[in-house]
Amino acid sequence: MKSENNSGSINVEVGGRLGNQMFQYAFARALQEKYYPNYSLNLCFRLTEKGGAAGKSGGVQMVGGMI
Repeated sequence: MKSENNSGSINVEVGGRLGNQMFQYAFARALQEKYYPNYSLNLCFRLTEKGGAAGKSGGVQMVGGMI
């Protein structure tokens, strides 16, 4: 039995391109709403792109906070 005062956090590492990130967020949010309504959702976005027109490799790393 889950206590109503129980609170914690759900940590999710979101990766891939935009469509995958949107799906992963939506899935995590649905789980939060159904099973853990008192928990906060912590997202960590990691996007690394390789290649490109010039053949350069670069990356963008965004670390997000709570939602």
